[in-house]
Amino acid sequence: MITYAGGYREDANRSLISVFRYNGNRRTVVDIPEMYASTSLIKPGDSIYIAKIENVYDNRVELSGAVRRPGGYAVDSVLTVKRLIEKAGGVADNAFINMATIIRQKSNQIPEVISFNLGKVLKGESTDILLLNNDSVKVDSVSNFMEDHFVTIEGEVINPGKFQLKEKLTVKDLIYRAKGFTEKASTDNIQLIRIIKDPKKMDGGNKTSLNISFKLDKDLNIEEGTGDILLENGDLVIVRPVEGIEPIRIASIEGEVRNPGFYNIENKNIKVSDLIKMSGGFTRYAFVGGAYLIRNENRGASQNSMNNILSRNLRKVLQSSSEKDIDVAVLNKMKVSNVEELNALDTISSMANYKEIQDLLNSEGVVSLNLNEIIRDPGSYRDILIEDGDVLFVPKKSQTVKVIGEVMYPSFVVHSTGRSLKEYVTASGGFSNKALRKNTFVLHPNGRVIGTRSFLGIKFYPNVVAGSIIVVPKKPIDLTNKMNAAEIVTMSTSVTSMMALIYSMVK
Repeated sequence: MITYAGGYREDANRSLISVFRYNGNRRTVVDIPEMYASTSLIKPGDSIYIAKIENVYDNRVELSGAVRRPGGYAVDSVLTVKRLIEKAGGVADNAFINMATIIRQKSNQIPEVISFNLGKVLKGESTDILLLNNDSVKVDSVSNFMEDHFVTIEGEVINPGKFQLKEKLTVKDLIYRAKGFTEKASTDNIQLIRIIKDPKKMDGGNKTSLNISFKLDKDLNIEEGTGDILLENGDLVIVRPVEGIEPIRIASIEGEVRNPGFYNIENKNIKVSDLIKMSGGFTRYAFVGGAYLIRNENRGASQNSMNNILSRNLRKVLQSSSEKDIDVAVLNKMKVSNVEELNALDTISSMANYKEIQDLLNSEGVVSLNLNEIIRDPGSYRDILIEDGDVLFVPKKSQTVKVIGEVMYPSFVVHSTGRSLKEYVTASGGFSNKALRKNTFVLHPNGRVIGTRSFLGIKFYPNVVAGSIIVVPKKPIDLTNKMNAAEIVTMSTSVTSMMALIYSMVK
């Protein structure tokens, strides 16, 4: 049968053949030595299994680590550590010879670790160690006992970052590894910042680092007399930009101006009035009083950080168990159409969209302007500086006022000089019963927001100009006062019982 199967493989363990055989209503295993394989008969249903020779040696030691030729070697009765290292061609240059280890498998299967000074063994200063079968000898590298050393370069180089410190690495070598200077690099004052590691130079702990300045040209030639500075672990090299060099900054002006479009901010003192002059001035249809500036906050990393803090705090307010009111606008942002959908403040926590809140805070902001005053007095404090990405918008003259929010019929109403806010609301059907009148505000065309003031119970509504938007907000919803059906039934039952008790006492 084995012959029919192609014969034994080279790694077959021929000493014992296992036959799995049916024996009545059970199975049994029959072990057949190789010498009886040719005479043992096979029965129907037999399965023959020939095991693989195990990876076990009877005369082998393993050598690994910082040696010339690591691997397996034959062991005999006279093989010692020193002779094994000689067979392997000696230790490598980076070998740590103060200590090596032998892992020895003892008869009780508990490994034994033997540590020794390899350097002394090789010199004959310590007793050589006789090796046994299956011993594993390891020689560590010096690098295994050293922390990783790095240097960093930042600023105007093509590839700034952290680099592994190599022996005798200079500042020039580091800049070369960083792909050289950018066009904006100032090579007259390159800074090397080095950590002070000698306690005697720390001035009692008051001084922790020192600065070294030097010059290079674009071809990485160090100024005569400075010399190549060798870097140490933890060094930081800074290459600053040439003073005054900045990226191109662009602003735009849109709407009712003669030449709308994009304009270069050629210096840091360009103001709103300057941008209007660049555009050629206003058209005859311009509504100068309604002009506003859009400023994109995404361009400022520090502002983004502040917005992240604000958005996190806003979410905490939404989730605070001490809050009993929640604005309807927040419910709409959460896509909740009915307060009945909220059973607890936990629901607010799960439904409040953190990203939408954050996007809202990171969005473009409107800067309200008094452009009439700016034109009359250019350069005044009202004439603000233009930043990169700013958009100045001069709208067309408007003859209407938009009324939105909690009014009976949100609509556009024709503007009339002297007309009050309440008259515009009345023209839109008046306040609804859900209107929060005291918080009504007006958004002027120039982005200025003016709210309703109150004194001794008397409301003073803001003035309305052409192109304004009157916003009437909705009353907040008191979540703590909302009762579910079970609570209403319980309350009704209690009231009925109390009324019956009072009625019986009166009778």
